[in-house]
Amino acid sequence: MVKLFDIGFRFAASGLLALLGVLLFRQARERVAALIAIAFALGLIAYLMCSGPSWADFPNWLQGLLVVGCIANPLLFWLLARTIFEDGFRLNAWHAGLFVGIEALGFWYVFVLRDGTSSGASALGTVAGAALQFLAVAFVLGALITAFRGRAPDLVENRRKFRTLFVSVAGGYMLFVVLVEIFLRGAAPHPIASLLNAGAILAIVFMVSVSLLVLKFNLLLEPVRPLPAVELDVAEQALMQRLDQAIANKLYRREALTVAALARELQTQEHKLRALVNHKMGFRNFNDFLNRHRIADACAQLADPARASTPVLTVALSLGYGSIGPFNRAFKQATGLTPTLYRRQKLGIVSATPGASFTESN
Repeated sequence: MVKLFDIGFRFAASGLLALLGVLLFRQARERVAALIAIAFALGLIAYLMCSGPSWADFPNWLQGLLVVGCIANPLLFWLLARTIFEDGFRLNAWHAGLFVGIEALGFWYVFVLRDGTSSGASALGTVAGAALQFLAVAFVLGALITAFRGRAPDLVENRRKFRTLFVSVAGGYMLFVVLVEIFLRGAAPHPIASLLNAGAILAIVFMVSVSLLVLKFNLLLEPVRPLPAVELDVAEQALMQRLDQAIANKLYRREALTVAALARELQTQEHKLRALVNHKMGFRNFNDFLNRHRIADACAQLADPARASTPVLTVALSLGYGSIGPFNRAFKQATGLTPTLYRRQKLGIVSATPGASFTESN
């Protein structure tokens, strides 16, 4: 009976995940997040099958396909968290290489080392298994850290809360499962424990499915876009005046400035400031608000002949950026040029040596 319930829970959860994947497919052409979410849903289906009581009955070819999804799950979860919390995140060759490397290690462990009879194979299997578990923990923790760091700039309260809750619950449970597997040291879980695992996954998938179908997928996957500005009431006009004064005083130059810290400076509640900056002023998130003023300030500094010898790094640090990388990315996104090239064009500077290379810190 326990086995039947276990299988039933796993197929029910798999059915819901398949439904979500079909619904997400409509958005896959436009959004990288949708593609990663589909892959993650398929990976969860694979895990439900890999960890189920019927795993040994599957043919070898099917086991191979399912192992691909099982091994990739933590990596896919980390990538999904980055796509929904980090503006401008893009997949690149490094991510593909990471995927291939993890899959190769996983296949080597599952189909070569895990059941090896020699002492050498057994030792390698232990190391490979530990490496996979370590990577799983690292990716899940990375996703949780990404959610923690990226939640604050989002100015839409419902979206911010849902995304944070989704990553926290899913990541917390994934981390719990990996730690249990480490504790079991490769031993098969008790049938009741397997049933509880399947039931917990079904419950989480069901709650996420209902939330997404009611709130729409945009709450999770939609890029953070600006809203049209609207008229302000009396209280909002007063807050806007204080905000304008803070901008005039160049408060945006403060390093690691957050919406909460700015709200304290303006002596207002955080949610009121979020609503003003997003719904009333039309900024997509708080980082966009900061970058708008910081980049305008940077353009003025870089176009000033009196500051022609000031290093770009000095300009970046004076504007509140902790390093040159984020400044370069924000500047190029706003102007289409690197800071150095922008300065050259504005000041009419021509390189004395054709083809000479320049660093963005000079």
